[in-house]
Amino acid sequence: METYGRQIIRRYRVNASRESLRCGDDVRIDEFVRYVVDTGRFQTDVHWTPQHRLCQPCALSYDFVGHYETLWTDADYVLGKLGVDARVRFPRWTKDNRTTTTHGFDSAFVGVTAEYMKRLKKFYSQDYAFFGYT
Repeated sequence: METYGRQIIRRYRVNASRESLRCGDDVRIDEFVRYVVDTGRFQTDVHWTPQHRLCQPCALSYDFVGHYETLWTDADYVLGKLGVDARVRFPRWTKDNRTTTTHGFDSAFVGVTAEYMKRLKKFYSQDYAFFGYT
């Protein structure tokens, strides 16, 4: 089975190296954004799917919507509402072993054209609205 990376590189990278075409592990953010927006591949991979399609907020009545940015607070709140012993807490991590999802967000999209940023924003716009993001 061909990896997404190889598909993306073949489609968008002019003069791709043999190594890139073989491995597909060096996809740039601009190539990835173009692929998702151009192909609508979100339909085959839940990681890229707009979350409102997965969570169906119009069909289900949620009591709580948590956010990654407030993960620990949200998790503690949910555990408390469930009546879980207060000594049980959602795992914490330190700066040495945490993910850096929001670190360098502005610089992460360097290379993505304004047109594709506009299309990407439109692509996920309902998620922003449903889940309280600007």
